[in-house]
Amino acid sequence: MSIGNRPIASGPRRGEIYRIDLRDIGGNVLSGPHHCVVVQANVMSRSSTTLLVPITSRAASAALKPEYLVEVTARDIGLSWGGFIHADQVFTLPVAELSQRTGILSAVKLTALEKALAFVLDLA
Repeated sequence: MSIGNRPIASGPRRGEIYRIDLRDIGGNVLSGPHHCVVVQANVMSRSSTTLLVPITSRAASAALKPEYLVEVTARDIGLSWGGFIHADQVFTLPVAELSQRTGILSAVKLTALEKALAFVLDLA
């Protein structure tokens, strides 16, 4: 699909990772610079907004192994460190606020993230 002579740019795709400065909204929600995983369906890649979940290098609840937390290694996310994906902190962001992609989630961990999102959203 195109507009005039220019093709419509495809936006973020499910599993891509971007570094974002998360606004401090208080409570137990992550804030500050974090890498985040795109979780919306690829059919929505041309939307002006996108759904994401944050990754953190450590999580207070990790020892409890909650179903909403997905542990990842550096290899799983294409970065130099591992951590945890918080499927319980889904948020919407304008695509214009995304910078360059920093990584992509491995297929195995994307499946684990989808399972965690199904738990959080009660989609089972």
